[in-house]
Amino acid sequence: MLGALGFVVSSLQVREIRDQAIQQMLSQRPEMDPATFERIMTIVIGVFFLIRLLFLVLETVFAFLMRGGRDWARIVLTVFGAMTIAGELISLPSTRGLELVLGLIQLALVIGAIVYMYLPAANTWFQPRPAGF
Repeated sequence: MLGALGFVVSSLQVREIRDQAIQQMLSQRPEMDPATFERIMTIVIGVFFLIRLLFLVLETVFAFLMRGGRDWARIVLTVFGAMTIAGELISLPSTRGLELVLGLIQLALVIGAIVYMYLPAANTWFQPRPAGF
C-alpha cells in the first residue's frame, strides 16, 4: 500500500524531475535539440512508471497467493522486499521532504514484513495441509 502511495507522490513530481533532467542533459550537450531530449525523457519516464506499476501489481498478486498458503510466493515477496530495501538505501541520501519520510516508513515496513513472514507462527501457515482442508 505504501508502495502505491510512493507511486502517486512520484507521479506528482514527474514534471519537475523531467525538467531537471532535460536541463542537466542540455548543459552537457548544448548542441543537441531540446525537443529530442524532451522526447527521450518522456519515453524513459513512461517506461519507468510502467515497470513500477507492473511491480506493484505483481506484489499484490503474490501477497494474495501467499495469503493462500503458497510458500513460493513468500519467497518471491522476500526477493521483492530485498530489492526495495536496496533501492531505498541507495536513494535515501539524495531524498528530502515527504519522499524521505515515505522512504523511511517503507523501509521499516518492508523489513518488518519480511521478518514477520518468517516467524514460527507464520511458518505453520505454509505447512502442507491435508486435501480438502
